[in-house]
Amino acid sequence: MKSRIGILYLYFFFVISLLLILAAGLRSGGDPDYVNYRDIYVKSLTESILVEPFYLYINIIFNQLNIPFEFLIFSIAFVSIILKCIVFYKRSSYYLSALFIYICTIFVQFDLIAIRQGLAVSFIMLAFHFIKNRNLSILMVISASLFHASALIMIPILFLAKIEYKEKYIFSFYIAVFLMTQFKVTLPVDNLLFLIPGIPLFIIEKLKIYSSYADASILSYKQLLILLFSILVYFYYRTNNFIKYMCVLYWFGCSISIIFSQIGDIAYRLKWYFLFSEIFFVPVFIYQFPVSMENKVILRFIKIVFLIIVLALLYLLPCLNFIDSVHERNSTLIF
Repeated sequence: MKSRIGILYLYFFFVISLLLILAAGLRSGGDPDYVNYRDIYVKSLTESILVEPFYLYINIIFNQLNIPFEFLIFSIAFVSIILKCIVFYKRSSYYLSALFIYICTIFVQFDLIAIRQGLAVSFIMLAFHFIKNRNLSILMVISASLFHASALIMIPILFLAKIEYKEKYIFSFYIAVFLMTQFKVTLPVDNLLFLIPGIPLFIIEKLKIYSSYADASILSYKQLLILLFSILVYFYYRTNNFIKYMCVLYWFGCSISIIFSQIGDIAYRLKWYFLFSEIFFVPVFIYQFPVSMENKVILRFIKIVFLIIVLALLYLLPCLNFIDSVHERNSTLIF
């Protein structure tokens, strides 16, 4: 009976994954990013474009072979989403919940809009999937940087994630993050970025664009709550090393958000190389929440209700609000 249910789950997982690929790959696009990607494709043979060289090279190849731009978008969506779904299935014991959180976060914010970074996140997931093979995991990060150079920030994290962190230090870190968020503390890092030697020209131009935006990036109460979840899972739950790495990733993501909080767009883009980790450890927190009760039927009912409440409040409602905000800007995610 259990094996049949497992097979049904697997088929359902496969169908949903396929629908996501079709939705992202066949979108006609009404958002500014889609227009920018089309411009890169159209101008790739005739103009100098400040974008990651490898991504530009792919556009040149597609253009020279007269392969339609729409097929380029579909190809990126296919690779990006299929890689993520494989990691969900391989690394998450609760892959349907992981898939749901992914749809409400990375999928709508990146795989439907900022597709280059969405693809980069896929390679970052693979880097941690293969983290025991240091050379292969570093290669995955370098592959991610070919589509979005900012992914290189993950190379030192591959080593830092393996450190055994002490409880008292991490809870002190949480208190500091909470206070800095409450008082909206920002750090003056905008001018320091341009002093880094040897930065490629296309990165400097991007930094200038991102620095021109006035919005600051402050952690939300939702992120503070999920940060607490990650700490509890790391120290008090029986889980594997991969889930612990994901918890540590979230800590670094919150740190990045604070460090670059003065430059909201940079903080937003960088922290999502880390915050995708909630896809893996939040289901663990929900399903293994320590509830002691003799009646297993009541216990199961409580866990289902808890699951629905957490997923609805933390993911579904914010996702719907994000989609509404996109529509308010006269843009669409798919058509």
